[in-house]
Amino acid sequence: MDIKPENIVIPTEGGRLSIIDFSVAIRLRSDKEKFRGIVGTPGYTAPEVERGDAYKPIQADLWSCGRTLEVLCSDCKPSFDRNFLLRVAAELMSEDPDQRPTMSRVQEWIASKKVTLSAETRGFRYPSHLVACA
Repeated sequence: MDIKPENIVIPTEGGRLSIIDFSVAIRLRSDKEKFRGIVGTPGYTAPEVERGDAYKPIQADLWSCGRTLEVLCSDCKPSFDRNFLLRVAAELMSEDPDQRPTMSRVQEWIASKKVTLSAETRGFRYPSHLVACA
């Protein structure tokens, strides 16, 4: 997938965010399957993909999620939640793909901290961020 802020739609009234633009998405037969070739957006592409190494798409997507989270947090007011999310982003962007946490693990971390990023507390600099990060 091409995970980046421009491909994330954030609802204004709670709910789940949505990922859009699946033009480079592929269906995997196994989570062990590896690919080669550079896909995605520079700056949001995992290091192993940029190097042209064989990579597992799920692990590469986790890195892209971490980078996206880091960028989205740059517009948040400083807070415990922001600092916590930046630590999660750093874990997702581990240089070693095998050291990246699974998305289930990330969900557990966030649920355990009861992180809230409502429209009122996000502190975005301009209103367009409340609809989509474009």
